[in-house]
Amino acid sequence: MNSAVTVSTESGDVSGLLDPSSGISAFLGIPYAEPPIGSLRFRPPVPVQKWSGVRDASRFGSASAHIHDVHEGSREEFGESTSDREKNYIGEEDSLTLNIWSRLAQRPTQPVVVFIHGGANWVGTSRLPVYHGDQFVNHGDVVFVSMNYRLGSLGFLELGELGGEEFVGSANNGLKDQLTALHWIHRNIAAFGGDASNITLVGQSAGSIDISWLLAGGHLDDCVRRVVLMSGVGGNKLRHDYSLEGGNRVARKFLRFAEIESIEHYQRLTTAELIERHRRAFQHMHVFEQSMFSPRIDGEFLKDSPIGYAAKGKAANIDVLIGHTGYEMGLYLLYDPTLDDKDYKTHFRNLKLGSSYKTELASLYDDVYESETVGVRAMQLLSDIWYVMPTLLLAEHLSKFSNRVWVYDFSWAPDGSPCRSAHAFDLFFWFNKTNTAHGQKLVGTPRSKKAARQMQELSMQMQASLLSFASVGDPDIGLGGSGLWAAYNNIERPTAILDTKIATRLDPRVKTRTWWAGNQDLIWSAQDAVEQQ
Repeated sequence: MNSAVTVSTESGDVSGLLDPSSGISAFLGIPYAEPPIGSLRFRPPVPVQKWSGVRDASRFGSASAHIHDVHEGSREEFGESTSDREKNYIGEEDSLTLNIWSRLAQRPTQPVVVFIHGGANWVGTSRLPVYHGDQFVNHGDVVFVSMNYRLGSLGFLELGELGGEEFVGSANNGLKDQLTALHWIHRNIAAFGGDASNITLVGQSAGSIDISWLLAGGHLDDCVRRVVLMSGVGGNKLRHDYSLEGGNRVARKFLRFAEIESIEHYQRLTTAELIERHRRAFQHMHVFEQSMFSPRIDGEFLKDSPIGYAAKGKAANIDVLIGHTGYEMGLYLLYDPTLDDKDYKTHFRNLKLGSSYKTELASLYDDVYESETVGVRAMQLLSDIWYVMPTLLLAEHLSKFSNRVWVYDFSWAPDGSPCRSAHAFDLFFWFNKTNTAHGQKLVGTPRSKKAARQMQELSMQMQASLLSFASVGDPDIGLGGSGLWAAYNNIERPTAILDTKIATRLDPRVKTRTWWAGNQDLIWSAQDAVEQQ
């Protein structure tokens, strides 16, 4: 039976739960900022005020309010009760909380792993079982922390044009939530056995993209020692215009479809009404457009793109582990099963590419993926544009100034699934959650004892690698210094292939990487900075 355990923080005392069988304590739903409701809606976060007495930290806080996406988890996994099923949304706006798993009895200077969940910045929550940090703490000498942040238009929509000067930069409020949580963690984690000088910030998908923006803003220099970027780098011009004006254009379209008349109108809406406006807008948008919720280079909080920042050597003091999956766009087949039946021309319509580039790219991907259907080749091209090449190009710039960059390619794929090694599938291995209901729904149930054993072995190797990186900055040490990982460099380009086993290959995507390296200005410019504003 779990027992209560109390820890004192600068914000007040919190009472969590200790599992005597594992020795792991969990402190859940700790507020790090004031509720962003009422006059604080669409405003930057305000650090939480100190409370009196002992605050109950035995239960997760609410998910941040958003449309429910069944692929992200069931309502029960989001903490909704049977009586909540009539709600048209998940979570609440009062959601700025974090969760901590720790072995309090261990040495008081354990490495800290902080996780930011993905979900295109409009869905998701830290309370999903796949994101629980129990397995990290169970298998490693670390303190694990996860957080909620505002989603959708509440955290990532530029409202300066709608609301005036005081709302300029509102597209970065979700990032500011994350940074506020990081500062709280940095100041208080010692009370939970964590080493504030050894924090590793981990993010996947939108969480990874957001971290790349925090890195580019110089906001991590004083509070984070390492970052892990899983399938996401910000600043890709083929996806969005990340300028403030680009944010205003996105907002105009979204607000028109959402039928929002003024900032006062938007602020008066109840949570249910606001999320229903989101739903209206999404009905007019393709699944790819639903990734519109993004930070913007506003000239104050963000002055440079992730690649611009890295290209100037400004990220050299932070260790980086960065990677992607083998078939990123496979996840989108869950939303539109016909995507891999479409040809290049169909997908090119949404990309700002000249006709000569389109011809070159089609020829290149026909060559590299000649054994695949045209639809799969086109999906591989989209995977490269959205995820793979931004990841590899950022690694190229980072490694020019640091020998502490590590690159991976998650290539494991479930048998017979058209999704293959899809976006987000690696998460269940990093977190050792392949056997959860959510994990089995996406990566599938092993068809044999051998397959089950291979999945578990890969998961344990991946988690050991991440724990080792968080502890000493080298993922290979966690595997006994076996050479399965090698630091990245711009000559050999060693990459850890995460498949049924981990093995290093040199420059595994040499043909496509070389083309994009010679044309990287199509994706981003190393000079993208505030001077253009």
